[in-house]
Amino acid sequence: MPMQSVRNVYRSEYNGSEVVVYEVDEVVQSMSFTDEEKRNDLVLEYTQCMCDAAEKKNECRDMLVIGSAGYSIPKYMISRHADVRMDVVDLDETAEETAREYFYLNELYATYGTERLATITAEGREYMETCGKQYDIIMLDAFIGELPAFSLFTAEGLAAEKKCLKKGGWIIANLPGMIETEDFPLTYDFVHTFAQKFSFVSLLRQESFSSEDECNYIVIASDEPVMFEDQLYFDAQWGNTLEDADIPFLLREYE
Repeated sequence: MPMQSVRNVYRSEYNGSEVVVYEVDEVVQSMSFTDEEKRNDLVLEYTQCMCDAAEKKNECRDMLVIGSAGYSIPKYMISRHADVRMDVVDLDETAEETAREYFYLNELYATYGTERLATITAEGREYMETCGKQYDIIMLDAFIGELPAFSLFTAEGLAAEKKCLKKGGWIIANLPGMIETEDFPLTYDFVHTFAQKFSFVSLLRQESFSSEDECNYIVIASDEPVMFEDQLYFDAQWGNTLEDADIPFLLREYE
């Protein structure tokens, strides 16, 4: 029988502001400001980067978020864009309940209603393979501990996600990495695999809140032109194509 994850919610301070923190197996998954005026704002820089990227897309009505954490991204996007509707997919059947109780999701519902946000309890890739829906933007922010959900980032996983995108749709993905990329060559494999499935791939970097050496890489992929002023240049030929068969090795190598 698999071990039960240990979840912890507590108050702390981040850059001088009080926040409520959601932690799973001692890994921070989400934060929210406690200040009533800032509860729909984003605390972590990588989530701001993902949402800034989404807001650059001309058509951004239907969104899918894989990985809920404290519902930071749904709260931000719904509170700022009256035409945005979001589906949130998470394996944790208590995700929405936790966000209602501790991360002010009830306040969002009270102000904006419940019609524009739906929660689905499922594994992200399985949902995309069977849902029959298409989205303007799919955001991937699903982790198992400190590791990304690798099944979302293999060639097979990206193929499933692509079927769920509308014409010109974007994938916006959060991935772990190191400032010195040679210390984490998997970054090149991620970029290379995206480049095999999408015509345009941009890469942004956000420093980690917890480490000077680590960072978050934000990948934006589409079959229509997408480019950002501060994007990094990665030669996609340097990496390897990740496939489902590689997942057991990846879990052993990076655990």
